[in-house]
Amino acid sequence: MQRFSRVFNADLAQAPFFPEDNELWTVLRQSRFARAIGRFSPFATDAFMRWLRVIESANSLRYEGHPFSASVIVTKKMEWVKKSTSLKYMKLQPMSIERAILKEKWIRALLRDPMIGLVGLPLEGVVVGAVTFRPSPQVGLAFAPHGDMAPISSAIVRGTMAFVSSSQGDLYTLFPNGSAFVKSQGRWRYLNYTSLAALVSDRLSKDTVGPLVRMALDLSFERRGGLIVILKDEQTISKIVPDHAADGRPNQLLRNFARRLKITDDEHRRVIRSGAAIDGAIVLSSSGRVLDTACMIGEPSLADCAAVGKKQLQRFAGARTTAAWNASIFGTAIKISEDGPLTIFEAGNTVLQLG
Repeated sequence: MQRFSRVFNADLAQAPFFPEDNELWTVLRQSRFARAIGRFSPFATDAFMRWLRVIESANSLRYEGHPFSASVIVTKKMEWVKKSTSLKYMKLQPMSIERAILKEKWIRALLRDPMIGLVGLPLEGVVVGAVTFRPSPQVGLAFAPHGDMAPISSAIVRGTMAFVSSSQGDLYTLFPNGSAFVKSQGRWRYLNYTSLAALVSDRLSKDTVGPLVRMALDLSFERRGGLIVILKDEQTISKIVPDHAADGRPNQLLRNFARRLKITDDEHRRVIRSGAAIDGAIVLSSSGRVLDTACMIGEPSLADCAAVGKKQLQRFAGARTTAAWNASIFGTAIKISEDGPLTIFEAGNTVLQLG
């Protein structure tokens, strides 16, 4: 907040009068969030903005019909990249970031592989190499935007940062102190991964916190909507999922199969994540055990609503949001929108929004 305030105050000093400075103020406002993000980077703001503008421009490009996607690591010293155990560095003929991203189609074709990225020196504004990301457990300060990007986050150390542009058109900036921002649908937002993990950690066993957050973030990154419910008391499952034990219920084979899966197992979690994207919800116990999946959420009774201080049911424009509110009467509901943002409900209240 201090950095955002400093940028705002600097703009105010440049355009202090209304209406004389209104045009300048409008121009400054359009880039204010991005310049504030630049204050988090290890580099000068003008160098950061140069790289950001190029990658933002590239988001409108296509190669053989495919949308632009890329991972770009920028660093003050090449030795930090060359010594990283998460990367395999390969030298390229130095070229400007504008040429590499906007003009060289073969580079854009390479970058379609999420396990290949570019390396650049921000102050000089040049791309000097390519890297492949080695699969490895994440050791960085923050969650990677997607599980497949764990090596990228692991490679970000002091004096470096990364730009990650997804094929869905989102642009992420990742910093070594754990800060992360995303530009989605034309707006910048702060990704408060730490608060999400802290909130979930109070409701789940320790070994299931990371896997659950990982699954929610992966669904968000992939733009696959979903609803994850963590019940306070698993005995209330029949209240929130009316057909939980009914014979002939929809998706019965999948729902029976999912109960044998563990969210802490990477391969099991991949299956659970796919199930979470099917119409319906995935319901977990506080220990992280899968109770049900691909199931419809019912309406809580007025008595159950009153128990958490709500006098009546609430309805929202989206069916998934309404289902999340209903489920939150009995625990914590994490709604992942198909547009990317996450909203967490508890006891009929919105307790956190992310992205």
